[in-house]
Amino acid sequence: MDLSVGFKAEIYEVFKEALYATTDNKFVEAQEYLCALVVWSLGAYFDTHCFSPRWVKSWPIKERQQLCTLGNNTTNRIKSS
Repeated sequence: MDLSVGFKAEIYEVFKEALYATTDNKFVEAQEYLCALVVWSLGAYFDTHCFSPRWVKSWPIKERQQLCTLGNNTTNRIKSS
């Protein structure tokens, strides 16, 4: 089963909502949607690789708001110059 272009776009938008969520509620809402996907076991993939306790504290903006970024939110300051 192929994923439609619209469904891929929806997944992308929801993941982007999780990434840029500024509150726990918005983040959890996106997380629950993504981890519930059954097509191609996408939910299990998101649960294991994106929302595992190991990673979930490092990539969402809501976890990085208090970091001193000097206006640069990239993870590689040298390459972004």
